Amino acid sequence: MVHAGTALMRRLPPTPGKMGIDVGGTVLNPAPGKELPFGKESSGADISPGDPNLLVAVNKGHPVVMVDSVNVDPVLRLKNVSLATGNVSFDGSVDIAGDVASGLSVQASGDVFIHGMVEKARVTARRNLVIKGGVMGDDLGRDEQGELILRTRLRAGGDLSAKFINLAEVSAGRNLSVREYVMQSHLRAGEAILLGQGGGKGSLIGGRVRAGEKLLANIVGSEAYVLTEVRIGRENLKRRWLERLKQAYKQTQSNLHQLQQLLANPQAALSADKRARVEATMTSEAGRQVRIRHIVERLLARQKSGHPGRVEVKRNLHANVSITIDGVTQLNEIDHGPRTLVRQGVELVVKP
Repeated sequence: MVHAGTALMRRLPPTPGKMGIDVGGTVLNPAPGKELPFGKESSGADISPGDPNLLVAVNKGHPVVMVDSVNVDPVLRLKNVSLATGNVSFDGSVDIAGDVASGLSVQASGDVFIHGMVEKARVTARRNLVIKGGVMGDDLGRDEQGELILRTRLRAGGDLSAKFINLAEVSAGRNLSVREYVMQSHLRAGEAILLGQGGGKGSLIGGRVRAGEKLLANIVGSEAYVLTEVRIGRENLKRRWLERLKQAYKQTQSNLHQLQQLLANPQAALSADKRARVEATMTSEAGRQVRIRHIVERLLARQKSGHPGRVEVKRNLHANVSITIDGVTQLNEIDHGPRTLVRQGVELVVKP
C-alpha cells in the first residue's frame, strides 16, 4: 500500500560502458547505454517535480510494477487467497479472481469482490461484499445453548450478496442478498434479507436470520421440517427503557416511604442535623420521581417506526418455522402457500 508522494521507481542514467577483449584478443568498444523513458501507460503515478529520474505515486493504492513504470491501482487484485498469499489486509478495495481458501482471512476498508468460492475463511469489508461463487463453511460443534459454532464469518458494512450460503455467520449493515439458498446459517441484516433475486431458488433452510425491516424469500423451511428461526424488526429500545424507568420509579417510592416512616417515628429521636439530612434526601428523591415521569411521558409520545416489519414468502412456508415480527412470535405448524405476514396488535396476521 502506497500513498501520494511515495517513491515507486528510479531510472538510472545510462553509462558509456567499459571496453573489453574477445577470445582472439581484439579490443571491443562498448555500445553506450540508452536513455529509457518511463512508460506512458502508467496510471496513478507521475515523474517527480524535483527529480526527472524518479516516479512517484499521485494517489493512494496498490503498486503494480511493470517493465518501465508502476501502476497505482486503488484495487488490490489477486488470483486467489491461499497459503501463497497468506492473510490479506488492505486499505482500499480487493478483487479476487478465484477462491478464498480455508483458514485465511481478507480485510478491506473498501469493497471486496470474490469471483470464486469462500471456504472456511473470514472476510470483512467496510463497504460492500460480493461473492459470485457462494460460501461453503462448516461448524465446530454446538455451544452450551445448543447453537452451532460456525467457522466461516462474513461481514459487510454495506450490502452483501452471494450465490449460496452454507454453515456461515453473515452480517450486513444494509441488505443481504442470496440467489439460490441459505442452509443452517446465522444471517443478520440492518435492513432486508432478500433470497431468490434474479431468478434463483431463494430457499431458507434451518438456522436463524434477523433483519431490521423484512425477509423476502421463495421458500422458508423445508419438507423435512428443519427448525428455522426468523426475526424481523429492530430491537425495541423504548420498551427496555420503559421497564428500567418503571423499576427506578418503584425504587424512589420505596425510598420515600422509608424516609417518611423514619421522620414519623417518635422513637427514632433524630437530631436536628440528621433530620435535616433526611429531609434533603426526601427532596432529592421526589425530584428524581418527577424527572422519571417526564422521561416516560416523552417516550410514550414518540411515534411508532415508519418501517413496519414483514415476512414475504412467494412459494412455500413450511411447518416448524418460528417467525417473530416486532416482538410477536408465531410458530408455523402446517405448510402454507404464498403469504405475507405482518404484526397486528399482539399477533401476526396474513396481509391481504
